[in-house]
Amino acid sequence: MDKVTLKDISLYAYHGVLTEEKERGQEFIVTVDLFTSFHGISKTDDLNQVIDYRFILEQITTTVTGTRFDLLEALAEQLALNLLKFNQVEKVRVTIKKPRPPLPAITGGVQVTLFREK
Repeated sequence: MDKVTLKDISLYAYHGVLTEEKERGQEFIVTVDLFTSFHGISKTDDLNQVIDYRFILEQITTTVTGTRFDLLEALAEQLALNLLKFNQVEKVRVTIKKPRPPLPAITGGVQVTLFREK
């Protein structure tokens, strides 16, 4: 199994359970690992045979900024399901981080990671 990673995509959105999160919004950092097969790609060098990062980034952006969720877990689940719709994606690992959650004493952020497959 081979892997393509889109790392540390910074998006501004309105997810969270607190009123200020819903009203002010905040930054979210998304990393996705897309598991696929590169078998034979070096011989064809054909973009149609691989994951096109532009479309993946578009899907990530649309999912994260286009819908509001209370829970990071729900957002990560929806993103994973949307990414699995791409033919070349067999499995996906999604990590979503709130780098500055409105919680006392958390200085490194909070994040969720999930793994889904077809």
